[in-house]
Amino acid sequence: MQKLSSRDKAFVLRLVLGVIITTGQLDELLASHLAKPSRLKAQLRDALRIAAYELCYMDTPAPAAINQGVELVRSVGAYACGMANAVLRKIADIDAPRVTEARTHLMSWAAEKPAVVENPSTAERPAEPEISSAAQMPAELSDDLLATLSLASGAPQWLVRELYHSVGFHRVCQLLACLDEAAPVWVSANVLKSSSQTTAALTALFSSLGEAVLPGVYRVYDVPALLNSAFVANSTLVVSDLAARMICWITSPFAHSYVLEIGQGRATKTLLLEDVACQLGGPASICGVDTHASKTKLAQKRLGIGADNRAKSDAGNVAQPGADNSAFMPASPVFSPETYLSCVTYDGRLLGAPSSQLPEALQRDFDLVFVDAPCSGTGTLRRHPEIMWKLEPEDLDATNPESLPALQLALLRAAATKVAPGGHLMYSTCSVLQQENEQVVEAFLQTEQGKYFELAPVADSNAFRVLAEQHPAAAQTLSDCIQHELFFRSYPQSGSFDGHFCARFVRVR
Repeated sequence: MQKLSSRDKAFVLRLVLGVIITTGQLDELLASHLAKPSRLKAQLRDALRIAAYELCYMDTPAPAAINQGVELVRSVGAYACGMANAVLRKIADIDAPRVTEARTHLMSWAAEKPAVVENPSTAERPAEPEISSAAQMPAELSDDLLATLSLASGAPQWLVRELYHSVGFHRVCQLLACLDEAAPVWVSANVLKSSSQTTAALTALFSSLGEAVLPGVYRVYDVPALLNSAFVANSTLVVSDLAARMICWITSPFAHSYVLEIGQGRATKTLLLEDVACQLGGPASICGVDTHASKTKLAQKRLGIGADNRAKSDAGNVAQPGADNSAFMPASPVFSPETYLSCVTYDGRLLGAPSSQLPEALQRDFDLVFVDAPCSGTGTLRRHPEIMWKLEPEDLDATNPESLPALQLALLRAAATKVAPGGHLMYSTCSVLQQENEQVVEAFLQTEQGKYFELAPVADSNAFRVLAEQHPAAAQTLSDCIQHELFFRSYPQSGSFDGHFCARFVRVR
């Protein structure tokens, strides 16, 4: 890969991600032209998938795609070249035109502007707009239309149906239409390694750096230069989707408050939450919890907790585009991470246990509890294409005790026991499905723990008011994702951020 040109790297990346996204659909197409598809060896199947994807979902001329596909098959099994040639020619003649037609419809529907605003915040399927135009946007999801959307995007039909019932026809078309494009990249300075010098270094390093969309947050268009700079590897910069950052602003941790973060992972949101707290007046004390010890260790290393983990400052070095900038480090940290940050390996579902049974760091109530819940990730399919064909219907069935909604509700109920009176509880996912969002919120409010809480409008957060006063453009971007003043919800679409959800609760007794 290192020897490939930027153009060739982009082609390979699109090919790999595209095949992953459309794996199930490609297998169905291949199976329709094979006498015994179950006997196809894995390496041969992979080679045929790649060629079939080029034929159906890319602009590669059919003769070239077929020839390349046959040669790829030859490299793993010369005996199968004849079969490969026959199958790929049938796909080119029969299936590729069907996919092209389906994709044309999908792109037209995604580009069409609805006549009415769809409302996915209700439990019922949103009413669809009736539009008379060249795009001829349908008003109902018939079986034929479902098959068209599935064929055009490569997504399984059951998942397309679930997405439709959660977000409506227009938004599901926008989501599916952008699956094969690269997701945008946003960066900000790591608050632990701080500051204006970092921003200045960024500006000098990435000539295509865009305007700030949130305070200190920039969209990077020259992603290869960013990756070559080593700023991400050494955590000088934090890469995170813009919608995830907006949720951290809504969460609004105030200076010197005690914050519990459940589902810490690699501590990306820990850094973002701390950044917001510092912009609001000073650092917050954040305790991160994750079930997996391996993730806790990664978080500790990234946050610089431990004697050997702190990166040393060296403001005298100058960053150079395309060079190894791992030694570059602007200014000294704003505060010592070991004073304000901690990471604990613990099952968040057990937080409701008596304090004496909890780790010492969790034996207190918190001003703010942030639940970054494990979820389907359906709002991040561009970044995680493997989700598409790994997710199963039973994963979303709330009556299944092993399902995601069951886990999410259990975490929310346990998290509620650690919120101090008058404190706030935040629930966040990167899903666009109502089963994991509104329905979990509704179920929580009906539980014994939920009786102590009320939903609070996300726009009432202190940080939102600061944005409105000091950064009106950023506040407007955030406002566009707030529905009925209660929930934050964003939707994937071309050139924009991912799909995220957030609800805010206040403990009233």
